[in-house]
Amino acid sequence: MIPIPASLAAAALAVLVAPLASADPSDFQYVRTQTGAVRCVISAPHVGCERSSAYGFPGAPKSQSGAGNWNIAGIDDNGTSVSIDRVSPS
Repeated sequence: MIPIPASLAAAALAVLVAPLASADPSDFQYVRTQTGAVRCVISAPHVGCERSSAYGFPGAPKSQSGAGNWNIAGIDDNGTSVSIDRVSPS
């Protein structure tokens, strides 16, 4: 019999009993920053965020329809970025 270190046995056991990660594509989670300046909706296939400032996200492209920068951005599960220019903050 070959002795197995306790840490290796614990790691192997954790892998064997860990649940598989999966997400329901129709399940949405809503989060916002403590100040409320940014709010996001998160789902398995997409994350989208809106900055409520009239000036948009500081690092975003300049808006074509108003002062400041784009204020909505998102990314799909395949890594495709999606940005939307200027939606009035609510």
